[in-house]
Amino acid sequence: MPSDLRHVVLIYDATRAYDRKVMTGIAAFLLEGVAWSVYIEETVLKDQRLPALGSWRGDGIIANFDDPRVVRAVLAANKPTVAFGSGYGWYDPTSRIPYFFTNNQGIARIAADHLLDHGFRNFAYYGGDRTRINGWSVEREEAFSARVGERGYSCRVYRDSRPGGRNWAASQRALAKWLFSLSKPAGLMAENDKRARLVLEACRGAGLQVPKEVAVIGVDNDEVLCHLS
Repeated sequence: MPSDLRHVVLIYDATRAYDRKVMTGIAAFLLEGVAWSVYIEETVLKDQRLPALGSWRGDGIIANFDDPRVVRAVLAANKPTVAFGSGYGWYDPTSRIPYFFTNNQGIARIAADHLLDHGFRNFAYYGGDRTRINGWSVEREEAFSARVGERGYSCRVYRDSRPGGRNWAASQRALAKWLFSLSKPAGLMAENDKRARLVLEACRGAGLQVPKEVAVIGVDNDEVLCHLS
């Protein structure tokens, strides 16, 4: 076994586009020829299980810190760690663990500028109810509203908590009603691609034309969701 081989565990949620893109970046790093042996745990949240980090004799961990069980297990392992996540998970900013997350203000400004450059003068934002862990959506909402406000325009905001599942039909009706109330044409930013797809489905069901009446920008570039939209 090569003496310089390093054993690294990756802990992430494979259902999230953001996590998959982080792993894509790590994969690009591995292709440069680094001597890493990688253990992958991609179903932590689904299977409610974690690798046995306490008995693992590896060298380092890269983990999403949005789940408290992951954080507890990683901290208990006491291994060199790099953490990532939404910025509003269970990461302790006073710790010495390096942590990275998205630039939500930058994302929102880019979205606002794109819509402004295309001549929109009516703006809207669609996100979820405010919770302990979705501050990233609040940051995007506030930055998007501020950016269009700098140009003298206002932004309508709509939030809901559980738009899918058994509440799907009622949620879609409520969303469509709000979309109808917007001054047209409207430029809308959704907190992520999941919410953007819900807007597109509501527009489809209500007969609203996209992008002529409602132009929609999501976040994450989740390719599967984009194709399904």
